[in-house]
Order: sequence, then C-alpha cells, then structure tokens
Amino acid sequence: MKKLNALKTIVDVVWIISLIGVPFIFICSVITFINPEIVKIPIKILNNNVDIKTITGKTTVFVGFICMGLYVYGLYLFRKLLSYFQSKLIFEESTIIILKKLGNVFIISSLIYSLTLFLISFSNNKATIIIGDGPFLYLLMIGLFLIVLSEVFEMGKKIKEDNELTI
Repeated sequence: MKKLNALKTIVDVVWIISLIGVPFIFICSVITFINPEIVKIPIKILNNNVDIKTITGKTTVFVGFICMGLYVYGLYLFRKLLSYFQSKLIFEESTIIILKKLGNVFIISSLIYSLTLFLISFSNNKATIIIGDGPFLYLLMIGLFLIVLSEVFEMGKKIKEDNELTI
C-alpha cells in the first residue's frame, strides 16, 4: 500500500502543476495566436519550432492543445483510478469504466500525437512519416493494455459476484 500512496502523491503533485501550468500556457498561446507580433517568444511543440504566422502552424498549435487537454484529462482519470484503488474498490463497475476511458484517451492521444508530428514536419516543408519506435507506439500499446485490463477486471467482477452467490 505504501507504493500506491507514493504513486498517488506523485500523480497529485503533477496534477497540481498541470492545473497551474496548462492555463498559463493556454493564455499565452492564445495571445500569441491572435497577434503573433505581440510576443516574440518562439513556440516549440515536440522540440520543433512552429511558425504561428502560417495556417499550418496555427493548426499544429491547435492540435497540440487538444493533445495537451487529453493528457490532463487522462491524468484526472488516473488520479480517480488510484483513489478507487486506495478505497479498495477494485472489481467495481466504476473502476472498469475508468480503465476503459483511460485506455481510449491513450489511444486517441497517440493518434493526435502522430498527427501533430506530421503537421510539424509539414509546416517545416519536410513532410515525413516516421514508422518505428516512438511515443506513438508506446501510447497506443498502453491504451490497448488498459482496455484489455478493463476486460480482465470485468471478468474478475463476474467471478466475484458468482462467489458471493455461492454458499
């Protein structure tokens, strides 16, 4: 249980930092998005400079915000899942639903991540598709694993219910 408490503490700290940092980044980017001449700060997404003056750059920033929003939502779901585990609500319907949602968030964010990479390379006039080892595959695998895990928990829930009916 100590490891679960340590994990929950770390996730809570990251959650608080994201609640402070994400709105600040969003506000600064919207100001830059509306009038790029106001702020001369270069915008970097996935370690690549993005030219906010072009349509492709603005689209890239918008898609990046969607991806960031999904990460924050995934962090929220993960916090909720950990609190259910702390409360010993393991084979419950709410836990299964959160695992499915979290898996879907990871899958969608992996697809949006790859779209963001493509848009960045396209805006830099280097339209490339990189197939190989990278965060896209890891996010996709984690998402699929969480969905499979939710199905395993659903089977465990049915076994638990059958056990409770047995005398």
